This record gives sequence, C-alpha cells and structure tokens, in this order.
Amino acid sequence: MDALHIKKQRRALHLTQQELAEKANVSQSFIAKIEAGLINPSYTLATRILNVLEREQMQQQPSAKELAHKPLVTCAPQDSVKTVIRRMRKQAISQVPVVEDKTVIGLVTETGLLDHMLDKNPEHLIVQDVMRSPPPLLDASTPQAAVLSLLKHSPLIVVTEKGKLYGAITRTDMIVNQYA
Repeated sequence: MDALHIKKQRRALHLTQQELAEKANVSQSFIAKIEAGLINPSYTLATRILNVLEREQMQQQPSAKELAHKPLVTCAPQDSVKTVIRRMRKQAISQVPVVEDKTVIGLVTETGLLDHMLDKNPEHLIVQDVMRSPPPLLDASTPQAAVLSLLKHSPLIVVTEKGKLYGAITRTDMIVNQYA
C-alpha cells in the first residue's frame, strides 16, 4: 500500500484524517503515521482503509439518475421509420429506444437506418424492420463508473427507477457532462 496514494485519495474525497479514521475504525494518528510513511499497516487494516476510500469514491460519483436526460424519447415497433427519423431530427438525437407495453424491446440507431437505406423505400419501413437489440437498462442509483463502463459497449443506456422508464444516457451526454 502506497502512503502517498492514500493521502491523495483521501484529499480528493475531501475527507479529513479524522473522518477516514472513524469510517475505517482506526485512530487519526494511525492514519497520519501511514500517510507520513512511518508505519506499514497490516493487510487487514490496509484493506479496511482502502475499502472505505473506495466506498466514499462511489458515493460521491453522480448516479445514473443525475446523469440521465429526460424525458425519454421512444418509439413503438409499428411506427413508421419516416416518423421516427423526423422525431430524431427534431430532438437532435441519434438513437431511440423502441418500447412496447412499457418494456424496451429494441433500439433505432442512425447506423441501423443507414444499413436499411438500400433495402426498401423508407416510406414503407416500420421500426420493427430496422430496430436493433435493446440497449442496457440501469437502475437510477447506478454509479457513474458503471455507466461509463457500459457506454464503451453501447451508444445509449436507458435508466429506470422503481421499474419504470426514467431517462437515457448517451456517450455524448457523458462527454459533455465531464468536459463542458
């Protein structure tokens, strides 16, 4: 365990030595000695301190609910593709969850639409013809780290709260939230 790492992480979380000590069930002077490099804690105590820091970090991250944009723009499997394209353009979005009976059953994406451009005239296509697999669903309490991990594999995540559709998070949302 690197003493400097503990000190940096504690400070980044805006915890005092006393607060960390209380949460880890050790004395403040013990934390001070570790951070100063004067002692090396046992494996058990080091694990306990690191677990406290990890928990604090997770609690301070924004939740999926805080990151989600509302309202969730959706479409139905029987909607015309032309109608969905107009909705996407009006809302300035690049994907729309497909919902049937309050359940997300698919996703319409720009890529999916491009794949079908040569198949048929869009006038005759319905969402069911062009939708892809449904996006991941996450509970509103899910921390940002889990959201980021899923967004590496999916362009959109649907956020649920108490079993109901709440909102959506896209890669763009996360980038704008982080850097804007």
